[in-house]
Amino acid sequence: MVGADAIADRIETDPAHRRRGLGRAMMSALAEAAVTHGARTGLLIASEEGQRLYSSLGWHHEADVLIARGPVVPSDR
Repeated sequence: MVGADAIADRIETDPAHRRRGLGRAMMSALAEAAVTHGARTGLLIASEEGQRLYSSLGWHHEADVLIARGPVVPSDR
């Protein structure tokens, strides 16, 4: 929680346990807990697989996100 925002970050279901409803159960529990603690807005960044789950849970796409990593700096510096 940051103010009235609930931020879900790095939530993942191990590949061996996917397609069993675990992600749905976890995200539903997290959303319920966030609302109980006063959240008015939920924020997350989703993978393509996650987008389908979150859409089915009522989340709405607001913006595209680019995650980039800078050039590698040699360790001898």
